[in-house]
Amino acid sequence: MSIPTPTLVRYISEFESALAPQIDSLLSTIASDPGSPSVDSSIVEVEGLIDQAEDLVRSMGIESRGCGTDVAGNVRDCKKRCGDWRTEISDARSQVDRVSLLGLGENSGPDGGDEHRARLLASSDAVDDQNERLSNARRILADTEMTALEITDELGRNREKIRSAHSRVHEVSGLTNTARQVVQSMRRREVQQKIYLYAVALLLIGSVLYFMYYLSKGRKAGAANSVEDASGGR
Repeated sequence: MSIPTPTLVRYISEFESALAPQIDSLLSTIASDPGSPSVDSSIVEVEGLIDQAEDLVRSMGIESRGCGTDVAGNVRDCKKRCGDWRTEISDARSQVDRVSLLGLGENSGPDGGDEHRARLLASSDAVDDQNERLSNARRILADTEMTALEITDELGRNREKIRSAHSRVHEVSGLTNTARQVVQSMRRREVQQKIYLYAVALLLIGSVLYFMYYLSKGRKAGAANSVEDASGGR
């Protein structure tokens, strides 16, 4: 189960509760009235907030290492929102520039006004294309960075698995050594018990033989005494 750290929870809360609502509100205001006198300051403010959001997402990416794929997915969603905001502010700036250029063309007078306006619009289109390419490159870079973070996280998990496997191998090796020592101890005890049994058996056999020899010697002595008694009586 993926459990985000308290620091990561604070980053996500700041992103969702503080930065995102402000950025969405300002983008909506700019899109609704691109000709407003305050639109330039609004664009600058939005770009600053987006910069803060991107810095926060980078901190999220660092903090989310080792927290699992679910947390990494949340960070990836936040990074995608930053990319979308960049695209929206780029489109909004292009729209503001168009409105400004059209206003300049209308104020330039009837002579050559259309031609001047066309040149300005062509220049604006070229700038828009460059901005779009930059936005695409930025998105690709963000995706690459997130992929690198995911790969790093996966490598970290694999490293932990390898360490766990090594630990288990060491445990099994320790158990094997312990079992080998127990078997060797049992074998030594078995040999000792056999030696004890053989010694007891030899003692018993010796005692029996000695007892039989003693009985046989006593019988022979008794028989000899009987013969002597019989000879003396005669």
